[in-house]
Amino acid sequence: VAAARKRLGAPKGKAELAAVARLRQKHSLGDEVELALKMLSPPHLKEVLAGGQDLDEKLRQAEDPGQLMMWVISHLDPEVEALVQKLVSLDGSTAEADTPDPPPDPVEEVKRRVQAHRSGKSGQAIAAFRASMGFGDEAELALRMLAPVQAQSLIASRKVQLSRELRGASQEEKDRRITELVAELDPDAEALVQHCAEADQQGPGGEEAGRSRSP
Repeated sequence: VAAARKRLGAPKGKAELAAVARLRQKHSLGDEVELALKMLSPPHLKEVLAGGQDLDEKLRQAEDPGQLMMWVISHLDPEVEALVQKLVSLDGSTAEADTPDPPPDPVEEVKRRVQAHRSGKSGQAIAAFRASMGFGDEAELALRMLAPVQAQSLIASRKVQLSRELRGASQEEKDRRITELVAELDPDAEALVQHCAEADQQGPGGEEAGRSRSP
């Protein structure tokens, strides 16, 4: 167990953690798979994520994406699966669980998070921040994916610095920078924003997700 926790505590890049969150959301992977990915050494994790579209395609075609992902992980580091099972057992879970809880539906999760900002100071703070900074829908949605307290704290602590840093920057650059800061606080938030962007590009299915952006 100590070895597992040591692996989890090893420094991981923000981009890699955000990519793990996106991968989980996109293919409905379970807790064990996410845990296993985070236990990989940084070089091995980067090797998995480097699969990109090829990995996405294999996971889409697999009958059990989670099982395929665990096979890939075990191929790189055979110890990981055993460590995951130890942690799961320690937490009172069982490997033979009948029906593991599925990850939340991304569209519903976006709506839930946006709704949390509809009343109170956080929604007003985000709107005022956007008006002063001139960023776009992507950054606003990313901020609304944070818990209200997190969003307010980020704005209060970084507003002055970002005003200087992003003076003269394009809207796209502002969106990207603010989304990066959001991902540092909550990698799942960036994954949800990415899901909305992908849904928008896919036509009718994206319209519903796109509507969820509106505050």
